[in-house]
Amino acid sequence: MRIDIKHIEKLIGSGDRLVCLEGSPAAALEALSAYARTSARAIYCWHPSKGLRRVSAPHIAIPGTDTLRGALKHVQNTRHYGVYAFHGCAKELGDPTIASLLQSLASPPQPDRLILLLDGGIHLAPGLRRTPPPRRTARTATRA
Repeated sequence: MRIDIKHIEKLIGSGDRLVCLEGSPAAALEALSAYARTSARAIYCWHPSKGLRRVSAPHIAIPGTDTLRGALKHVQNTRHYGVYAFHGCAKELGDPTIASLLQSLASPPQPDRLILLLDGGIHLAPGLRRTPPPRRTARTATRA
């Protein structure tokens, strides 16, 4: 599957909170960078050797995010919308603490945000395999 800006836009508009992208992590990161240049949305990327960084300011690492746990805690404590892409984290997803953090981030009432896992062959904990979509309120469900 080819990952491009339109694919990223669809993911952001889907309402999903946790998505595993199959395919080339490099292509996904390239599409996220291109999307960040044309959008006002906050897009962040994490890699074990670099920590969490905003795509529009890649030279600045966010303090305390050099580990996956630290980066997920940062996302959990952030109250604004953002797209957070994680690359190089597949080995750590079996850790119960990491799985618990991801479950918390993917579930309401957390603020809307999108977590993208970019490694191929990701094996999620059973509780993360199917997270329900965000609930609609009566007001939004009745719009035509």
